[in-house]
Amino acid sequence: MTGSVADQQEEGIYPSPGAVVLLTRSLAILVGYSFIHLSVDLLVGRRLARKWKLLQTDRVSVSEKVCSTLNALYTAYIGYKTLLSRVYDGPGGALATYTADMDYFFPNYLAYSLYDIGTMLFQPEMHFTMFIHHGMGAYGAFGMMFFRRMSIFPSYFMITEITAVVQNWLWVEETFGASSKYKRQGDGHEALLRDEGPATKTSPQAPSASGGEKGSSPSPKSPPTLRVVQLHGLRAVAFLLLRSWCAPFSVVHASLREGGFFHMLSKVSRLPGWGPLVGWSGLLCVVMFSVLNILWTVATFKTFFRRYKWWASSSLGKKQQ
Repeated sequence: MTGSVADQQEEGIYPSPGAVVLLTRSLAILVGYSFIHLSVDLLVGRRLARKWKLLQTDRVSVSEKVCSTLNALYTAYIGYKTLLSRVYDGPGGALATYTADMDYFFPNYLAYSLYDIGTMLFQPEMHFTMFIHHGMGAYGAFGMMFFRRMSIFPSYFMITEITAVVQNWLWVEETFGASSKYKRQGDGHEALLRDEGPATKTSPQAPSASGGEKGSSPSPKSPPTLRVVQLHGLRAVAFLLLRSWCAPFSVVHASLREGGFFHMLSKVSRLPGWGPLVGWSGLLCVVMFSVLNILWTVATFKTFFRRYKWWASSSLGKKQQ
């Protein structure tokens, strides 16, 4: 599909180590994420679950947040490294550049997407957009390992993952901080909290590390602290500055590098073998990610303003203003 090894080297496409190596690498990383998840659950999750009487979704999230942060830091590092090195200004251009780092990144992202989908199966209230997000991510990572073209688009998606670090910090603060939804556990109110169920439209859960409504535990029963409000604001700004623009700008960057938007589309249509079909489906993923990222960014600002109004109208907020 991508031509001979010599053609790949000339075009800027790093030669593939082979399907067996790539898939074995991905499987090994998946086992690694699973091992980390179970280890964190055994060492930390069980203790927190007993102490805070955590619902299942939050106990799963304790381990998931560790894996999420590791993936976010690695993914963002590869993304920034790739884009700042200006590899797409080289002979391969936007459509025929594939670096050696990507033979480790895409197996990792495929493994992480499958791992995260697995954790979501234990969180039944998970927002459907998260399944779409990770499903597209797994498809894209698997396809890129063999397609080995048009890597400029996932390179921009990589840098958006850094927002997961802020989101995970916010989750820890909301779950175990001063305004924790669990702070009344153990004094006879367990049934009240558990019967309340997942958040409603009037008190929605915050978007996940990837932007969607990832979380199914009850809404906070007391006003948020100033720190929680500040973290909501930080997350909203992070989504705006580090996520919302990346997918559309990747199309702009690729178009400029390939002599214009329509000329780029023409090149995609002339790719060898199954190239056009894979290429066009990849562009469809770019469009879908663009829409999701914009919707998630809007959602983070809405949540921030709701939390701020709640805090400002509370006695705690009036004292701190």
